[in-house]
Amino acid sequence: MEWYWILIIVIISLYIILAATLFCFPPWRKENPIIIDLDENKVLLGSHRAGSKERFESTIPAFRNSLGQAMNFIELDVHTTKDGKIVVFHDPTVYRMTGLDRTIEELNYDEIPPIMDRVKFPFGDGFYEKQEGIDEPRVPLLREIFELFPGVPMNIDLKRGSPEQAQEVYNMILEFKREDITYIGDTFEKENKIVNKIIKGTRVRSFASVQYTIRTVLLYFLGILQFFPFKYHSFWWPYIPPPVKWMKHENKKLSCKYSCILKIFQCCTWLMKPMFWHLKRKGVLVIFWGIDTQQEFRQALKYPIHGVLTDCPSEMRKAMDSITEKYKTTLPLPKRKGV
Repeated sequence: MEWYWILIIVIISLYIILAATLFCFPPWRKENPIIIDLDENKVLLGSHRAGSKERFESTIPAFRNSLGQAMNFIELDVHTTKDGKIVVFHDPTVYRMTGLDRTIEELNYDEIPPIMDRVKFPFGDGFYEKQEGIDEPRVPLLREIFELFPGVPMNIDLKRGSPEQAQEVYNMILEFKREDITYIGDTFEKENKIVNKIIKGTRVRSFASVQYTIRTVLLYFLGILQFFPFKYHSFWWPYIPPPVKWMKHENKKLSCKYSCILKIFQCCTWLMKPMFWHLKRKGVLVIFWGIDTQQEFRQALKYPIHGVLTDCPSEMRKAMDSITEKYKTTLPLPKRKGV
């Protein structure tokens, strides 16, 4: 055998050994108080918009319902009103929830109408109808949420907010001493970089944007993810189990396209099992979102993740209560010793 072939074989062998070592034992590890003492088998439960299919989404009764179902953390979104108030609200406009076709930024806080008695779900078909004596049709302030629910871990999506909004939310996190139980960030990478600058060197954590998530997946399928540090503290991935009725279309050709896309996505998610495991080894909080039924929850448990995010907290509680003890978690969450 020629010497250069021997050299090529040696280089390839060394690369494979190095890549495998870094994949299994990554040198860059995040410090995540929420999961640092969490047993490998435990599963965290989180409610999306505080459980948008069981109460008016992101309202105070929704938060209470989520905690009543022993959710470990709550996801919420914020916008800033014209008069500078930070409100807990998902959509950029209030139309879907109130019927008024105006953006949050155009309205003072006291000009935001009450939530309608019947609200369309953000995903798929169906509506949520007001439950008399339970629901409160008022959009809450973030400050109210922090005051009413101290010690509850939360993930705050700034929704393409300004640097001023990010700074105000950060200041509020410090004011309420929520540094170790709050994740903040933005869906878009440009805005997320601003958030990262604000929280750099602090104990507040951030989550990966959509663009950064796609980048992470591409690096994984290229086989080089282990050579890069992960910039954020949590990684969220949509879990779409078959069948997905809300993706179907009256046009059969479009419906066929949707089905093909979904099958490819589901296949990719299955192939990403080692990636989720690798991110966990890096100390990154790995969450599946879009889990709303007990069957979906059991399917999600086949993946190496830390937890799931749901719009149906009561369903997740039933699912958790029906499985073996080894997966169960309790509130409050484990915290890093000395924090």
